[in-house]
Amino acid sequence: MNFIDNIFEKESYIPKIIKELKEQKFPLLFYGAGVTSNYLYGLLTENGVTIKDVVVDKEYYHENSQLMGRKIKIFEDILNSNEKVNVFIGFYTNRINLVKQRLFSLDKINEVYLVDTPAIFGGVIELYTYRYIVDNLTKFNLLYNQLCDDVSKKIMCGFINQRISQKMGYLDNLWTKDNYNPKDNYNPNENIFNYNTDEIFIDCGAYDGDTIKSFVKNIDLAGGNYSHLIAFEPDQQNFLKLQRLQNDIKNLCCINKGVWSKKMILNFNNSGTETSSISEDGNLSINVDSIDNILENEKASYIKMDIEGAELEALMGAKETILMYKPKLAICVYHKRNDLLEIPQYIKSLVPEYKFYLRIHNLFSTDLVLYAAI
Repeated sequence: MNFIDNIFEKESYIPKIIKELKEQKFPLLFYGAGVTSNYLYGLLTENGVTIKDVVVDKEYYHENSQLMGRKIKIFEDILNSNEKVNVFIGFYTNRINLVKQRLFSLDKINEVYLVDTPAIFGGVIELYTYRYIVDNLTKFNLLYNQLCDDVSKKIMCGFINQRISQKMGYLDNLWTKDNYNPKDNYNPNENIFNYNTDEIFIDCGAYDGDTIKSFVKNIDLAGGNYSHLIAFEPDQQNFLKLQRLQNDIKNLCCINKGVWSKKMILNFNNSGTETSSISEDGNLSINVDSIDNILENEKASYIKMDIEGAELEALMGAKETILMYKPKLAICVYHKRNDLLEIPQYIKSLVPEYKFYLRIHNLFSTDLVLYAAI
């Protein structure tokens, strides 16, 4: 079956959800106050949906906490009333199906609503549309035919269907959920990568060191080893956490810079979370540099990038390193809409021998990773 034959969705179903919510006779609870909640809460209220209360589970409740000016209440307290309610889930977790089951088991819940949360980075929300797919069909076909296994092709189509429709479900049986630990992203458990005894791992967007710890664990399980690790993290709060790992992990070099195509200073949204990102209206100026400049022709055997939309620029700054050493690559391709089309082809333009695989590490249409190996 051709790529386009696997794209079933033509439009977002959120307008239908909003219409249904406005017509419902039961009060609506907005459930959650996480990173994506502001966007989803605003989406509903700006479209005329009345929200009775914003609630979180008791374990996440903090006195005087708010969501967009609304005081947050404890979910369990709201359920003590006799009133039946609808619930809109405003957060994401890979245990979302268990959350839905728990909600439906409660007598006070009439209906539960959930949409796929789009990637939100630097204030930019870039959704796929069917028109965009058709307009770029030649490029999508090229990538589809470059993917080396059926799993990758199914993931590509499932990701796009879910991004267009914002319906959950397309990725339920495709994400890497066996013994799943979100810290194990970028370390596929399949035979995509072969680890050597002298790996040099470059972690771009090291956050608090979660991927570093996962890499060290996984390479040991695979019978390999590493000579040294280089971790880039520009966020000040995250970098302090990252540095602490140097006490426990040998040969770890931590660099408080962003990764880019060249050395310069850029604005940065220093949020202290995993969504910190380069942004024109960022609250901090940071130093960025290229991998080629930092390494100065030294070897890299594995490069991972999860840098909130800066991946293509950073790859351009690793051009000589990729040409010289042909390292294993694990590159996020979900932050910007064009990433799925542009990043693989840029990599192919440098090293045509690379083989491509897609894996997704989330039930939502995030954490889509392109793995490239010789």
